[in-house]
Amino acid sequence: MAWLSLFAKAWALDSICFYYNKIDSVRELINYQRAVVESQYLSKKQLLTLKKATTKTYAYLSVGEIDGSVPSHLKKAVKTRNDGWKSSVMDVSNSEFQKYILDKAKELLDFGGNVT
Repeated sequence: MAWLSLFAKAWALDSICFYYNKIDSVRELINYQRAVVESQYLSKKQLLTLKKATTKTYAYLSVGEIDGSVPSHLKKAVKTRNDGWKSSVMDVSNSEFQKYILDKAKELLDFGGNVT
């Protein structure tokens, strides 16, 4: 039975969850070593709670699609519509879209990096 205990510990250390919805409570997320979340649904207070619980939190950033409405300056970068996900598939070679993604990434880093 010692091997079962060792297996359970190894599994727990590699645990990860992906959460793409509104987060009412982080109680479920703190059971994981790592959590990938949609940043728009995570408050600074929730992020701080996860940090205190030593759950490494990562923001999901799609680099190929935009959910919902596309900003007007990016309309020319739309390749097609993904009706299944209600998103627009973007032309990743478009320089305006590349700038948009880099700006989004910086926003996410600033959000997560400023929580202490």
